[in-house]
Amino acid sequence: MAENTVVPFMETNLYKAIKRGNPSGVFDTLNEYCVYSESMTGADLNIMDPYTGGSYLHLMIENAHLFKDPPTVTVIYGMACMGINIDAQDFEGNTCLHNVMEKEGAYRILVALMRCGIDPEIRNNDNKTAEEILLETKPEGWQEMLLWYNKFKPGLWQAMLTVKPNLRQVELLLQSWCRVTIMKNGKIVNLRVMAQQNPYHIHCQHLMEKYENTIEFSLACLSGRPLIIKSWISKQLMENIDVNACDKSFSTDRNDSKDVGKPLIAEIWETNNYAMVNILMDLKVDVHKLYNSEEKDKGLLRPLFFYLICSPDAPQDHKIIVRVLKDCNLSLRNQHGQTIIYEAIARDKPLELIQTLLHFGLDVSLRDSKGRTARDFAKKLNKDLYVDIIDQHILELIRKGKTEMLQRMILRSYQDILLFRDSEGNSLLDISRSLHIYEICEILMLAPLWQEEDDKIYQYIKEGDLQNVKKLMKKKSTLRRDKCGRSVLLYALLNQQKSVAEYLITEHPILVNEADSYGRTPLHYSFVLFEDTSEISHLLKLLGADVTIKDNRGKTPNDYYECNCTMQFACIKKSICEFELEVFLEETSFEESFFSAIQANDLDQVKELVEGLHKVKGISRYSSRALFTCLDNNHEELAKFLVLKGFRTNIWKQYEPCSSDDPMCGMMECSHRVTYLKEKVEELKMYDLLKLIEDVESGKVKTDHTYPDPPVYCP
Repeated sequence: MAENTVVPFMETNLYKAIKRGNPSGVFDTLNEYCVYSESMTGADLNIMDPYTGGSYLHLMIENAHLFKDPPTVTVIYGMACMGINIDAQDFEGNTCLHNVMEKEGAYRILVALMRCGIDPEIRNNDNKTAEEILLETKPEGWQEMLLWYNKFKPGLWQAMLTVKPNLRQVELLLQSWCRVTIMKNGKIVNLRVMAQQNPYHIHCQHLMEKYENTIEFSLACLSGRPLIIKSWISKQLMENIDVNACDKSFSTDRNDSKDVGKPLIAEIWETNNYAMVNILMDLKVDVHKLYNSEEKDKGLLRPLFFYLICSPDAPQDHKIIVRVLKDCNLSLRNQHGQTIIYEAIARDKPLELIQTLLHFGLDVSLRDSKGRTARDFAKKLNKDLYVDIIDQHILELIRKGKTEMLQRMILRSYQDILLFRDSEGNSLLDISRSLHIYEICEILMLAPLWQEEDDKIYQYIKEGDLQNVKKLMKKKSTLRRDKCGRSVLLYALLNQQKSVAEYLITEHPILVNEADSYGRTPLHYSFVLFEDTSEISHLLKLLGADVTIKDNRGKTPNDYYECNCTMQFACIKKSICEFELEVFLEETSFEESFFSAIQANDLDQVKELVEGLHKVKGISRYSSRALFTCLDNNHEELAKFLVLKGFRTNIWKQYEPCSSDDPMCGMMECSHRVTYLKEKVEELKMYDLLKLIEDVESGKVKTDHTYPDPPVYCP
């Protein structure tokens, strides 16, 4: 039964719930209250403490440590939306904004108060504003509080009291979800209506019309009351509401129009309110957009739903994670080409989460930008539990007879299917035979043949042998992917085999939107790799290429085209052309293996690694370091082998490093000299090697391979 307003402040259920430090009890009790004290059916939110003069909000600020986190700050929004006098002052003249300034880590409460219309210009009995108190006392964590205060200063109410409001400031406050309808002096004030009465405020009025409904929707969501949202939906009151609204206050650069801030759904799932998350997901909120947080990995773009596990404020309720993932495209990746399972493995997430991802159809054959499957990634991190659960998933696919899925994995170069052995030494073929699943037996027996065909077709594409490409192309060939995630069409474009590419586009248009592990489509490739892109790009568009598809960094094909002739374009081209090299380096642990072999004078190991390096066109990258390592370890014969294999000889090394503290080094005018290869060879009196170098440079001796100079450096 609702409390009557005559009940003394300290005897109310709300007072008791706050004093008990029970946020859920506070929220439940709020439902008994109505907006106005005159109501005969509810209690008054605006009665005051007879000893301090403070309101319920003042009381909550005293216990700010209980109400400062995402799940509990919802109570502040709830009170504000129910009509509490947010500007109320206690006997010392302090508003709750004055008091919260001294509470470490309570910036979310500060934000809630500013959004809900508190007046930051109110002065207490000492004639001080909340900001002045913060700057004078500088309590623990004051810098964080000042940062967030400045994002909302002076508040929408004060901004609209000026004769000519700053339009940009007003829009930023609206984009940060500052309410248009607020309580002032016990009355409801609508700032949009107020703006209609002033000709200087007409543009502000238009802005408020644009954002008002979305702001009310966002704050209703943050107040944690799903029944209100359901009521709006049932009454068809969702007009002019953007369910994909973003909180601009979280922008790293608030003047950057592209940095839209933190999406509403991300703020809501942090509150651990399943019902509210479920409503937003039913409203088809976009959880796939690329987003980067302000955390330590700032700048790393991920699909928004990745933050279900990446954010420090990720939901604790596993049901929320499951609800969101159920509607997600789990093939989406971060800018390292990794699906969400990589992030889960890296963060040691519970096996239950991994099982959920696999249950929802996450494809474990997808590879990241270093050519690693999720299983490879887990194995490299020595996280065997994740390796086992992925292997068990493959076994489960076999038991369920998922032939198409297994075929796709094999064609995506998922070699672990053939290497798998259970605890008794049985292969997947043995297991499927024992289960009498003969379709899968056939697929597993054909797998080695398919991999041979893969090697052949990619080689024919590389050579531009269109006739043999046509002979080998079958329906399943469109599913083929190399370790870079490239389809046969992408491989043709990479090698600039125009006739092969045109054939594949025309005869197999299903390939025109298939991307590599970086999310780059054939249209992305064509704009980078072909000087005259008009023919290929026109054909791609004609056969259905989507110009709006973004790579893992959020770039469309047109973005690639527009940055032509820039350093950024050179870096993009380098990334595409050296993708296979990067995968090889990771797969072989090349840096460690190669230079350890040189130091050990292990010619056989060096030969094997150099042959692999040649296939992926990586010789020029290691010329300087490899040859000088040979010389520094006095391995003349090894150096001669590398020279004959095409390692460049017009190289140098600086033995004495520059210092960042030396201004002359910074101006490149220091005395630190470089030593050229031939100079070092002469110093070591390796005359046979010196003659070989001179003969190679003069053309008397031909090397096995010749390579262009290294490409432009891209930081």
